Amino acid sequence: MVVSLAGISSPGADYRWIQSRKRPADLLADRTDAGILDAARKMGVTMPELSKWAARIGAVFYILWGIFHLMAAQAVNGLAGQADGMIRARLQQDAFYLLAFALAAIVIAVLLNWRNDRRGYWLNAVLLAVADIPFVIFVLMPGLIPPWPGLAGPLLWVIAFVLTTIAQLGIGKKHPA
Repeated sequence: MVVSLAGISSPGADYRWIQSRKRPADLLADRTDAGILDAARKMGVTMPELSKWAARIGAVFYILWGIFHLMAAQAVNGLAGQADGMIRARLQQDAFYLLAFALAAIVIAVLLNWRNDRRGYWLNAVLLAVADIPFVIFVLMPGLIPPWPGLAGPLLWVIAFVLTTIAQLGIGKKHPA
């Protein structure tokens, strides 16, 4: 069969998505899922297990982000001790915010992300974006601190976000065992 579309001929083209009434994006997703599932099967892992472990490893990275920011809060509080007046108060406020973000990230990771909960996914994704994006824009980009260890927190967040996203994409789908 030869199909012509705007002057382009394609013998034997794959137009199964028209017959199945699926959108091209759905067909691509099915193929991607099948590829992931095939790779998981070769390793002896089912898709639900893959989602579970992606969620748990992502939760560990969120916990590491929290621990890293607990240390940052302590360092900023120590820096506040060297200042006076309004500068001291603002540094103490920043230390408090770092402490609050860190504790919230750890609690959400332990209670929700570990179980691949959708609310936990969105809570930590948004909360840590609010914490790290201004840091990248106002501290890292102007070069006020060196890229390393400055990028450590944002990298932990991105890794955790990617893993928990993989876990979220795997839940609620029917995959053959």
